[in-house]
Amino acid sequence: RLQGDWSSDVCSSDLAAASNSVGSKALVNLTARDPRIQSTGEGRVRLWPNRARTSVRWGGLVPMIPGPQRAEVVQNGVSRPVVRFAGKEVLELRQFAPSTGSLFLVYRLDGTNAGSQRILGWEDSDGGRHGLGLMPTPGGGLHAILRKDGANGDIVAPARTHVGFELVSLTW
Repeated sequence: RLQGDWSSDVCSSDLAAASNSVGSKALVNLTARDPRIQSTGEGRVRLWPNRARTSVRWGGLVPMIPGPQRAEVVQNGVSRPVVRFAGKEVLELRQFAPSTGSLFLVYRLDGTNAGSQRILGWEDSDGGRHGLGLMPTPGGGLHAILRKDGANGDIVAPARTHVGFELVSLTW
């Protein structure tokens, strides 16, 4: 089971300040603490506001697929909002994958996970020519799928020994 608990609040204040300083250049900026997140009656995210200054303003549901669950987790004694993807949930934000860029992501995997589940898919998966994808490996590692003009630039990181939140920063 994949639990993508997304929260921008788990990073230090220095990292948060650095993230905010580039916010005006970001294509996608999703945060679990955003009060404008719209949920269904069951607490599933229906619309997630993109805080980046682009024409793509919302991430939303994919027809016939449930959205992730809003939840709270306790990290270092502090309750923080998260958006929980338990393995089958999907939200879509129709934003092109740039040829160069950076990604900053805070997430946590829950228990054992299947290597075929994506944490993030920001690529033209039908053609496999360009983009970025992230998925856990069996045993808890992380596989970054990086493509440019069809060339493979994949990176596989081994499993970590702790079970808390992970911070990923990628530049391509």
